[in-house]
Amino acid sequence: MKNIIYILIILPFFSLAQVGIGTTNPNINAALEIATTDKGLLLPRLNLSNTTSAAPLTAHVSGMLVYNLASIGDVSPGFYYNNGTAWQRVATSVAAGTGWNLDGNAGTNSSNDFLGTLDNQALTFRVNNIPKLRLETNGTIATLNTGNSIFIGDGAGINDDLSNNENIFIGNNAGNANTTGELNTAIGTNAFENNVSGSRNISFGLNSLRNNTTGNDNIAIGDLTLENGSSNNFNVAIGNQSFRYTTTGTNNVGVGYWAGRENRGGTNNVAIGSSALQNNTNGSFNTAIGNQAYDNGSHNNTTVIGYNADAGGDNRVNLGNTSITRISGQVNFTTYSDRRIKKNIKENVAGLDFIMKLRPVTYNLDISTQNKLLGVNESPDYDSKYDIEKIKISGFIAQEVDAAAKDSNYNFSGVKTPTENDPLYALTYAEFVVPLVKAVQEQQKMIEEIEREIATIKKNNKEK
Repeated sequence: MKNIIYILIILPFFSLAQVGIGTTNPNINAALEIATTDKGLLLPRLNLSNTTSAAPLTAHVSGMLVYNLASIGDVSPGFYYNNGTAWQRVATSVAAGTGWNLDGNAGTNSSNDFLGTLDNQALTFRVNNIPKLRLETNGTIATLNTGNSIFIGDGAGINDDLSNNENIFIGNNAGNANTTGELNTAIGTNAFENNVSGSRNISFGLNSLRNNTTGNDNIAIGDLTLENGSSNNFNVAIGNQSFRYTTTGTNNVGVGYWAGRENRGGTNNVAIGSSALQNNTNGSFNTAIGNQAYDNGSHNNTTVIGYNADAGGDNRVNLGNTSITRISGQVNFTTYSDRRIKKNIKENVAGLDFIMKLRPVTYNLDISTQNKLLGVNESPDYDSKYDIEKIKISGFIAQEVDAAAKDSNYNFSGVKTPTENDPLYALTYAEFVVPLVKAVQEQQKMIEEIEREIATIKKNNKEK
């Protein structure tokens, strides 16, 4: 009779296919529901040896859940589930301070909370299960890609083909468009941004070498340096906006704020100093050394040295500005005068006729008017700026010398007449030696003729 009663009691539970402990109405979606307000569920507690071994089980069973008590190998106390081939630890509660949420954590303490390892092993970050970034045990950061390149910044090197290019791009959009260019270094926002295939370039600074696409072997250091050129080669620009607008120039060197800034197609120029060669656009083979040296005009083959010194035309060497009172050296300038390099030689130098028309004078210079006529920016005043105006100078008036030469039908090379780029008359005083020698020779002939006449007169007087 008792057996019949037991069967009748448990039969409803098997027929419902749900089991309830502490409840007479288990959830229809649960095979087992345990209802309690003061008790817990105690799962099997055992000692795992490592995550790959099933022990102490005899085999891996997918879905098996246990609590591990052991601290050995790669396991530590906590819940583990079996995926059919290995044990996987169940992540502990974030609130307990031992895990990180995908959407961030709150209540963290930078002194205790960290992301990393507890052993002397590098920390590796993966994308698509491929290592992309590694923090080494010595504190160095290794970026891992097939091109042996380093890209840091939003959009930096994003289009690189990851062949063995060995590029370094650091900064937002640094090297953004580069695909096959190699051995480049670009640091700064938009530095080297549009390069595609240019190689062996160095770009430091905001927008430096920004529009280069195919140019090679350039060095740009400073904001906006060499910004506009797409195919420039072999340029060095150091200083804010140095050679900024160069589009087709090659073999230029600029050192200084705005050095060579307006250059477009000029080549083989050297500009050293703030604003040196600033406004040269297409002139080539120029050298300007000094702040604001040759900052106006566009000429070729000039050498200008000194603060605010100006060129004034092609094929010139100018030393200093209009305040210079002395140019010194141990020896004289030497000019080539080899017979083999001269042609069209003629003895047509004017002598006494030209020299006797010259008017030697003394005078003082007015450098403010000189600067105005030359179109040279007036420099700030400083001690000794106007010392040149205090010097009493001996010389000639260039216009008078020019008139004397023309009157003597003499094409005198010692007079430099105004040009569009150089509006002042100038004299080359060394050139006066030649007509002076000719004048002495003519005078000597006259003296000798007079001496012969005197000798004849004396002889005739004695015979009488």
